[in-house]
Amino acid sequence: MKTFFCLFGILLFCSCSMFKPSQKSFIKPIAGEYSFGSANGGGSHGSILIYPLNDSSSLFRLDVSRGAPSYNSGAITGKMILNGENTYSFVKDNEGDMMNCNLFFKLDGDTLSISSLEEKFKCGFGYAVYPDGDYVLKDSVIPEFYMNGEGSIFYFKDVNF
Repeated sequence: MKTFFCLFGILLFCSCSMFKPSQKSFIKPIAGEYSFGSANGGGSHGSILIYPLNDSSSLFRLDVSRGAPSYNSGAITGKMILNGENTYSFVKDNEGDMMNCNLFFKLDGDTLSISSLEEKFKCGFGYAVYPDGDYVLKDSVIPEFYMNGEGSIFYFKDVNF
């Protein structure tokens, strides 16, 4: 009988250790300021501020400009959702005004690549202004606010999406 309980205990221990719950890998939330180009150079340039909400989403403020000679620009604020490891998406569907904006974000080291998933003009940017490109990490500090084109300050913690 003692042998039976001993064998039963060993079998129970082995079976429990075989079925350990899988450990969820920790995904560091995306945050900081990323940019491309230079406003001083007269060419196209842009920046994006990213404020993490939780493990699966972040708020962002994206500002882009075509540069000389027209200096057309555009800006959008939204919520990016984690799709997979280091990939995020933003979808804004406004059927009434035909302004459906779909952006895809991919983080690779210190570079954030942004691409439009559908027609590029549907995000409400100025003529020939596109957010597509590689944005390099400029500052990893979590931004607390952003400023719109009129100079008004908006705090990310107060923005609701």
